[in-house]
Amino acid sequence: MFDHGYSSYMTHAFPQDELASLSCKGFVSHGNNSLTLIDTLDTLVVMGKYDEFEKQVWWVADNTNFDIDLCVSVFETNIRVLGGLLSAHVLITSSGLPLMKGPRSYTTELLDLAYDLGMRLLPAFDTTTGIPYGTVNLRYGVPDGETRVTCTAGGGTFSIEFGVLSVLTDQPIFMHVARRATLGLWKYRSSYNLIGNHIDTSTGHWVHNGASTGGGADSFYEYLLKAAILFDDDESMELWRESYHAINRWTKVNDWYIEVNYEDPTKWTQVSFSSLQAFWPGVQALYGDLEEAIKNVIEIQALWRIYGVLPENFDLATGKVKPRTSYPLRPELAESFFYLSGAVPDDMWLDFAKEMVQNINTITRVECGFAGVVDVLTQELYDHMDSYFLSETLKYLYLIFDRDSFVKKSPYVFNTEGHLFPVLPQWRQFSQKWKKTFETTEPDFAILGIRQRNQASFKLSWLGDRLIQNVKDLMKSDEPKKQEESESKGKAELKQNVEKASEKTIEKTIEKTVEKASENAVKKAVEKAIEKALEKVEKAEESVEVEQKPKPTSEQPKTFENKVAVEANLSQEQREYVEKMIASLQKSLSEANIGAIRQAQKTYEDSRKRLLEDAQKAELERERLNEQKENMPEEGRDIKEGEVDKTDNEDIQVLREKFQKTKSNRKDTCYPFFDHLSQKGKHLLNLRQYLRMEYCYTILDQLFMKNEGEEKIPVVCLKYVPLFMKSMGLSESGWIVDENEDEDEDDESESEGESEGEYEKNKQY
Repeated sequence: MFDHGYSSYMTHAFPQDELASLSCKGFVSHGNNSLTLIDTLDTLVVMGKYDEFEKQVWWVADNTNFDIDLCVSVFETNIRVLGGLLSAHVLITSSGLPLMKGPRSYTTELLDLAYDLGMRLLPAFDTTTGIPYGTVNLRYGVPDGETRVTCTAGGGTFSIEFGVLSVLTDQPIFMHVARRATLGLWKYRSSYNLIGNHIDTSTGHWVHNGASTGGGADSFYEYLLKAAILFDDDESMELWRESYHAINRWTKVNDWYIEVNYEDPTKWTQVSFSSLQAFWPGVQALYGDLEEAIKNVIEIQALWRIYGVLPENFDLATGKVKPRTSYPLRPELAESFFYLSGAVPDDMWLDFAKEMVQNINTITRVECGFAGVVDVLTQELYDHMDSYFLSETLKYLYLIFDRDSFVKKSPYVFNTEGHLFPVLPQWRQFSQKWKKTFETTEPDFAILGIRQRNQASFKLSWLGDRLIQNVKDLMKSDEPKKQEESESKGKAELKQNVEKASEKTIEKTIEKTVEKASENAVKKAVEKAIEKALEKVEKAEESVEVEQKPKPTSEQPKTFENKVAVEANLSQEQREYVEKMIASLQKSLSEANIGAIRQAQKTYEDSRKRLLEDAQKAELERERLNEQKENMPEEGRDIKEGEVDKTDNEDIQVLREKFQKTKSNRKDTCYPFFDHLSQKGKHLLNLRQYLRMEYCYTILDQLFMKNEGEEKIPVVCLKYVPLFMKSMGLSESGWIVDENEDEDEDDESESEGESEGEYEKNKQY
């Protein structure tokens, strides 16, 4: 699958950024810098394709240029491009693998590109709150008129990449601004330790106040834990623990996670599942909360089994796929299977991964790679293969089956795009060295040079190039040769003065260029252009005035309408955006049948209670049978349910010794995952049985609701059929209840005094 996807990109799209897999062509999405190739470099290493990796490293080093007039997402550029370059460099220099065997000697070529890109992203962090803008121009910095609103993940997903870049370049400013952004978001949390989804980077006001683990916030929580592990950072670990406790307490409903109002978590704002939330069980497993991880991932895997792939959104209140019905080849579920397969060794994860591989290959494979699914109900495809499909989805699936991978022989941390970084002592040493400095000082943006002096400099620089183009176009109409020489000199002088970021020198240079031009042809037009330019300069100066940051108070209104009234300093466009968001959230609330949800909770808990009681009875019965078999010959005994396989004991012992050895190599470790296995290794055996029971009950429930025959029940689940039927209050004599018997039950239900409407509603439910 990887070979097919990678070769399709290299054949039909390279060197463009991404592949249009249905039309078999490439398209530019990131300045024509071969985004998919950079994003896939470390996947080539994981797959063992060392020669191809070396070849493409040199191509990237020789052909990549970030000095382009292009506005890009700070978040996506960081996790995909900067993360890809840094991961490839670290693997070359620190993994010990034979990656660069050719005659050309590698030094720091990819690191040099990463440093250049990091410098171009830094202007976005020069805000009053420390939370970065969402967009930056790679040549000129923050673009004119850029919105101040960004999402939580977009502001707090930089600790890994910027931290590693600081260590490798000995420039602490990258780690400093990433830490400042994370703490900037955490500063505006509610009294419940919850944070919203979208925030104003200048004022710290939450524009969208929904708290969840879904899109817009997901990787913020992920990086708290992973930064704590990679840099052995106690501060990040403490933030993770507080936020994890709050998320579990306020957003967890049974084994699902919903969105709540961050100021009043008793108010549910979205009762739905987002496919981006499928990463959460993997992070829980990394932390060591295996039971919660297993419960959640079983529910998500059931959705995959129902639809063949994982829908973008699933409404938990109505049980329908909405509002987004697509599957864009996302990796999050495979990522969780990868982490759980390492934490709880069981072939079931291989079965789940095998099903994913088969479905992706069957549904999304096309002649030129793989295509996203536009609607999981119709399985119609759309013309795009995202770069993360090769970088993440196939990488995680491959690692589940590759038990001898170098990734599993030493600790690695994956960024949110699947780029891997080894846990090295130098990360921790650098972080500890600069920690106190970061706590007492602000980042020094002077390191960026004159281009990043202030926001007005960005706008003047942007304005200068465009005025040059205006003069160039106007001067074409009179005395071509003379004007060409004049324009060439004027352009050179303008560029030189623009770099100095001086408004006066720009004005003088423009006047000088105008004097040299033909007065009859261009005088009036250039004067008009200058007037417009000066107006834009004045607006630029006004825009850089620092707004007085309002202090958050506990008396702020909690309703959405009053929230907008408080945001009086927002622009008209931003207020319209907030109003649309309000309307959308209110619509979701009106559609959700809260009463039905609560009834579903009660029914679920009652059913679970009966299952537990039946399981306890079954356990007592197994103990009785085991006592009876004590006098049987050893050769006649088989390992039954409830008994412990000796090979399992040996496997767990090996795991515990391995993780204990890893832990002993470092002091003051921040490996809660390893700690959990070493302390609770015996509990994994019980989890194996629990996992099988949860899996079987999920499958039986699906088959029963579809009225499928008993022959479709997996063999491993046959023994759970009687308990399942009994827990549902149905006949134990057969799998499918007779239709006449069902009608009798219907009549009996109606005779109990329910109205026709109530009866039909309950029957449908």
